[in-house]
Amino acid sequence: MESLRYLNMRPLVRPPTLSGVGPLEVFRAIAPVTQNLVQTPQRFVLSSNAHAGLVANPTAATAAALHAAQVPSVIKVWTELAFESVRASIVPDAPSRLSSVYATADVYEAFSFTEITNGAHYVHRGVVQDGVPWRLVDMGSFEIVHPPTADEAGFEEAWKVALDKANRYWLKDRIPASTPFFAEILVGGTVNLDPKPLRLLDVLEADGFISR
Repeated sequence: MESLRYLNMRPLVRPPTLSGVGPLEVFRAIAPVTQNLVQTPQRFVLSSNAHAGLVANPTAATAAALHAAQVPSVIKVWTELAFESVRASIVPDAPSRLSSVYATADVYEAFSFTEITNGAHYVHRGVVQDGVPWRLVDMGSFEIVHPPTADEAGFEEAWKVALDKANRYWLKDRIPASTPFFAEILVGGTVNLDPKPLRLLDVLEADGFISR
């Protein structure tokens, strides 16, 4: 039984390159509510008051002042701007996190997304629309960086930490060969989802991991 288990193992699916354009098969984990099967970037960060304030004056002092004024999502937006800064510097042609649909390359990574959200999600197979750009990134390197203190110095420190994480996240010009990473696909446009969600047991059976 042990030998059979190892015979059935397969590597996680990865696209052949770090970036490209559709069509590309991807998977999306979405909440079990009525969802549009034509998925487009939502741009929540771009529409926030925190983003408007920080883009107008992108300094740690501004971030600290907005946070003190209890403007929502300042810490998240500050982190996102650091990631955007690194993207513009090292992979400027990659879709921005701020205007992308988030997907996975492998169906099991999509199923494991519930471990991150702590909520129920349905997994759908999808296709990146023809000509739409996409980019492979390391989702495991992204997290909202909370400043150690709520003042200017604290936000400056958070920025430095976020920059370091962002360099790992964007992968630049290589796919990690030995270190496992959570492959996320940033899609800079439309993803068309299959109407019927996938079921984990069906996928496991189709891949030969179980029999029923």
